Amino acid sequence: MLFSALGLSAVFLLVINFLVWREGRPTIVPLMLCLLATVIGLLFLAHIALAINSFLVGLSLLGCAIADAGPRRFLLASFVATAASYIVISVWLVAPELQTWSALEERYPMESITDRLAYEHGSNDLRQGQWSRDDASTKKRDRLDALETRAERWESNLRTYSLERLHAGTVNQFVNSQGFGIGRIARGLPRPAALKPPEEDSQRFQRGMDTHKEQAPESSDSIIHGSKEWDIQPALIQHEANVFNFANPYDFGYVHDSDHVAGFLPHELLGEPAGFRSWKIEKLELVSLLKFEEPAVYISNELPKMKDLKDAKTRPLDSFESQALTALRHGDDLQVQ
Repeated sequence: MLFSALGLSAVFLLVINFLVWREGRPTIVPLMLCLLATVIGLLFLAHIALAINSFLVGLSLLGCAIADAGPRRFLLASFVATAASYIVISVWLVAPELQTWSALEERYPMESITDRLAYEHGSNDLRQGQWSRDDASTKKRDRLDALETRAERWESNLRTYSLERLHAGTVNQFVNSQGFGIGRIARGLPRPAALKPPEEDSQRFQRGMDTHKEQAPESSDSIIHGSKEWDIQPALIQHEANVFNFANPYDFGYVHDSDHVAGFLPHELLGEPAGFRSWKIEKLELVSLLKFEEPAVYISNELPKMKDLKDAKTRPLDSFESQALTALRHGDDLQVQ
């Protein structure tokens, strides 16, 4: 932002001073150009730096015209006006933004998740990647890749980029401050306002509910047993909606490495899970595949929230869950009984 603003100011000063030097004195043409740049910067581009810069240069031009000063004096006056404009912007807009960034560091400190992920290095077979690699599972792996691509393109990137900017240092925050450019209205650029407390951020809940509303085929639910049947597709769509509800990309935060993570929020269902046709969800349980020596089901009467399951009791898998897990290991991604 700062460098683009300085470049724009340099071009503006070059044009204005060229007009003054050509005429030999300040005239109405460069003055009107300063007025035009002020209006465009303020009303059309929302570029406060350009608006203030051109306004102060215009005032210096008017003063030089009244004092009957020549091009050399205006050259000096235009540089002084430009320097003054950046001082005004720094005090008025940039300094408060830097203070806001600083205050947010306490809310979103860098944390380590290495200990939390230590169980991934155990000897459980599921950790060793013993999954099917046959051709029948190619489409299912492609679907998983597509799901991960959707997560990477999620609008949560704004929160991620803002968390990255938060921990980039004061110099980086100053140089890229919204006060120096059109970033004051650009929604996709990192800014402190993107880092609201989770309980106050309505966008987090909206982005967690990614339910699709495709029409289901007219056939009995009872024939659905695995994703090899054509009739499973509508159920898979709702299943993926629940995946994004639970593992909401909006909560991933900024990850520099496993020892430096900011803004990560534990996975949880943010609202009613998406159902499927006439099916009603009465109970939803999470199965842990990696944390224990054998897969286990967390026992809870609430919708799954990882922060509440740390010390929760578990039970072994029942016969259906065991059979379903075997099918999942062979490339399937949804089992219904």
